[in-house]
Order: sequence, then structure tokens, then C-alpha cells
Amino acid sequence: MIEVALRHPVRPEHAFRMEPGFANIQRTPAGTVLARDRTGDICAPFDGIVLLPLYQPDGSDGFFYGRTLT
Repeated sequence: MIEVALRHPVRPEHAFRMEPGFANIQRTPAGTVLARDRTGDICAPFDGIVLLPLYQPDGSDGFFYGRTLT
């Protein structure tokens, strides 16, 4: 089970882009650069899991970030 802890919202003026090579439900260590926007790097806040929205280019969800529940 995965708990979603963070949603990264985006708008066109943010110039948001994911870093290439990420797969949906991918484990990432804290500090990993997940994406970039006009303000700079967007990094993983803790060891966790990146979740990619199905319609990412069309919506307002850049990505979700979570952790496994035990």
C-alpha cells in the first residue's frame, strides 16, 4: 500500500517538465531531482516513491510523491 504524501500542482506558466527516465511507481532517494520548472530543480523531499499521473501533459498534476505503508 502506498500513502500519497505530496501532490505537485502545475500550471502552464510554471514551465514544468519531469526529468527523463522516471517510471510510474518508482522508488527514489531523498534529494533526487524529479523535475524542473522556472524556479529550478524540484527534488524528492524524502526516500519515497514517485507516482506519475496518466494525463500529466493535459492536467494540473505534475506528480505525486508517497511512501509505502507497512
